[in-house]
Amino acid sequence: MCAPASGEQVRRVVYYDSSYVCAGYKIPEGVYHALHDPSLTPAQKTERFGVWVSSYYAHGDVWTTGPAAVESRNALPSPPATILTMTPEELAESAYSAPGGDGGSEQLLAQAS
Repeated sequence: MCAPASGEQVRRVVYYDSSYVCAGYKIPEGVYHALHDPSLTPAQKTERFGVWVSSYYAHGDVWTTGPAAVESRNALPSPPATILTMTPEELAESAYSAPGGDGGSEQLLAQAS
């Protein structure tokens, strides 16, 4: 997407498969999200996100306990996070991290949300 020329306005933006944060939803109380961890620096968030999002977790019964049953911080030791099993070639084919970097589109979308 190109920036509008001087004096022009963007009428609409269509998010395909956007994050729930971009849709205006808050992170549920007690649910961990690596990109919103205040103890991590921006560089650490970017580094840890791939492992966090591709890890496997043991969840409780959401129907009786609600969102608290969703484990989102402590991954299972096995199987390993998918990203850790990928070759450098597979990572290069499947990942484009520029939007998540400083000044990238993901950062700008999160700030606009």
